[in-house]
Parts: sequence; C-alpha cells; structure tokens
Amino acid sequence: QQQQQQQKRSTSHIYVSLINILIFSQDISFGNDIFQRTYITTNITWYKERQLKNMNFGSLLILCILRCIVLFGLRPEKDTFIVNNCCAILTNLSSTIMNIHEYTAMRFVSITVNALKRQKSNNDDDNIQQIIDTCFYILHQSLSTKSKIIQNLHLLYAIVYYQMDFTKYLPSPKKSKEMKYIQSLMNSTKELLSNSSRSANDAMNILRNYYDQKETAVTTKDDKYQCSYHEDDYDTEQFFIPYIWNMIVNTTCSSSSLWQKDRIVVFTPMLLLDEDDEDSVKEDVASSVVPQTNGKQHNTDVDAMV
Repeated sequence: QQQQQQQKRSTSHIYVSLINILIFSQDISFGNDIFQRTYITTNITWYKERQLKNMNFGSLLILCILRCIVLFGLRPEKDTFIVNNCCAILTNLSSTIMNIHEYTAMRFVSITVNALKRQKSNNDDDNIQQIIDTCFYILHQSLSTKSKIIQNLHLLYAIVYYQMDFTKYLPSPKKSKEMKYIQSLMNSTKELLSNSSRSANDAMNILRNYYDQKETAVTTKDDKYQCSYHEDDYDTEQFFIPYIWNMIVNTTCSSSSLWQKDRIVVFTPMLLLDEDDEDSVKEDVASSVVPQTNGKQHNTDVDAMV
C-alpha cells in the first residue's frame, strides 16, 4: 500500500510538472531561451543512464520528456494524459530546437524507431500512433531548411545511423508527408557516409562540409501547430486541491514538529462564520490540530493557524 501511495504521489508530481512545462512552452521565447541561452557545463549527477554535461537545457528537457514517453506510452502500463502532454510540449518546442546534444538526438531517433516497431505488432494503439506522428513532426521541423540541418547535424546523423531500421519499419502504403521527407533526406545523405569505416567525428565533418557548400537550400513547407493547456469541463480542483493540500501537509510534517496527519482538517474560513460560532470553531481546531514533539503537547496560536 505504501508503494502504491508513493507511485501515485510520484505520478501526481509528473502531472503538475508537465502542465507547467506545457504552459511555458506556449511562449516561443521559452524555447529560444532553453536552446540558445541556457547551457549546463557541470555533470548532471541525477541522470543515471549516461554522464551528461556541456549541453543546452532544451536537450536535457527533451531527454526528460522522452523518459516519460517510454514509461507511460511504450510500456504496458500506459497513461494517455501524460503521453498527450509530452507530445504537446515537444510540438510546441519543435520550431525552436537547435544545437541538440548528440545523446539527445540518438535517444530521440531510437525511441522513434522503437515506436515504429511496436506499431507493427499493435496497430490499434492510439498512444503509439500519436508518439510516431509527433516524433516525425519534430524531425521534419528540425530539419526542414538548410540552416536547421546545419544547426541539428547530430539529429541528421542519428537518422542515417538508424537507416536500416527506418527502411524496415516505415509503413510503405501509408506514409505521412513528414515520413516521406525524412526518408528522402536519409537516402540523399547516406550516400555521403557509405564508407562504414568512418568514425562519428569524420561523419559529422562530412555532413557539415556538404551542407555548408550546398548552394540550393533544402526547404519544405512547414505546418506549424501550437498546443495549449486548457481545463476540462469537469472540476479540475478535484485533482489540484488534494494535491496541493497533500504537499502542504507533507511539508509541515517534515519539520521539527510532528503532526498527527489523520487529525489535520481543512479549516473552515472564519469570514464565513457568525460571531457566535467563531469561538466554538477555535475550540474544535485547538483540540484536533495539536503538534507533538517527543510525545509532549504544546500550546498553539489558533488564530495564526486559521
């Protein structure tokens, strides 16, 4: 039971965090700042899969969003709400992605291929289809012009690196225009890297020199989408109020004073009470909310607490 409560609380944190990031991502200046102005030069110790440093904050944010997509979209225990918000965030950031970190680029393309594989065995999964559509939309937006390709060469290299998987798992009869563009870009680029003995650095230099000297700009028409957060018709306070209240209680109980959680109640506002009832409510609060330290009770300023 404790493990279930911890998992539920962790999922609630993810819900609120994703909603906040989605609201931020609606402002284009947020995307510009995290990819162009905010860089992380120190080691990111809490990221356990790989040692990361010298990357912009946007690349790190994409890695965190991809982790949520894998956990809640590509595994048996799916959460449509989390997948929808993750895809919406990536869609809003797509037009500002630049200088993406090499590991982020590889991870992004790897998850795209993984989603294509899973779609082969389960065509009816709407979450997987949404992930695929979003990933190819991001790839299309990030590589739609010559300047964007030069700014996101790691992403192009990752596509060529996974070219055999793309060729195998891309749906032949039903390809979106984003899929067709990525496939054409992959086919035209892989010829440059046909020598398998080349290292990753050599391949990056070849791609950079090729597109620097390319006179004809690679340009494709962009269909830009903007996703925004909106509250549903039902009462959203059913989620937010218990969540915020739980955060307040946990923060209070983590201090030096030990509180009895089962006796903490949401106080009735004094402004809504008659003067005759105010004293009785104070007495009830004083008797039900009592901090304890080492088993001893202490007097509490009831007026301040209310």
